[in-house]
Amino acid sequence: MAHLRKTLSVLACLTLPFAINTAAAEQFINTVPLLKEVVAGSPGLEMIIPTITEIDTNADQYPEKITTKFKVFPAGSSSMLFSTPQRKFTPPAIPCNNIVWMDWDWDLDFIGEDNTHTAMAMAFYVECQQPNGAYHESQAAFLYVADTTQAGSGWVRTWPKDLLSVDFVDWDNDQQEEVKVVLVTESNNSAKIRVIFLNKITGSVESDKIYSALKFVD
Repeated sequence: MAHLRKTLSVLACLTLPFAINTAAAEQFINTVPLLKEVVAGSPGLEMIIPTITEIDTNADQYPEKITTKFKVFPAGSSSMLFSTPQRKFTPPAIPCNNIVWMDWDWDLDFIGEDNTHTAMAMAFYVECQQPNGAYHESQAAFLYVADTTQAGSGWVRTWPKDLLSVDFVDWDNDQQEEVKVVLVTESNNSAKIRVIFLNKITGSVESDKIYSALKFVD
């Protein structure tokens, strides 16, 4: 199956007990700042910038956690108005005990240009091979949503699934937009998609359904 992922650079000065595959082509990661008018009392538009920190305390080139938050600036200024609460994501465990090679990547989706809230979704992927030739892979999806009109609210959700998309929609016509998350689970002969609608303020689940999407018949 094809995976579009970001290739992470390996520092040449580090000596590792295994090889890290960096052959995959790099793709553009969408972290372009959002411009929108969300802060009362601040003239003009505000600029929302996501910040992501990979924390690798044991220096094995695989992060134990990833933290994120949004920084809010007046457009055209470097004087920050505030930042949203920092939240963390724990990547999946490396699925190999003895590693011959390993590759891990993440993709981002950063949305909310026409919304009081801003969302950042991360699709995280790790794959590896063991000395007996066995190949293993794990995926995880991480969603961070914060109210970017103020400093004090933000929530996260994680799923052990591959992320397809995230968007703001009013799925139930209640005049309040929710966050739509689409995940995918693939097996040898089929794929299922999971569509989740979450309250954008609290992160509570309003709907969570699974649909058969694709079957392979020999």
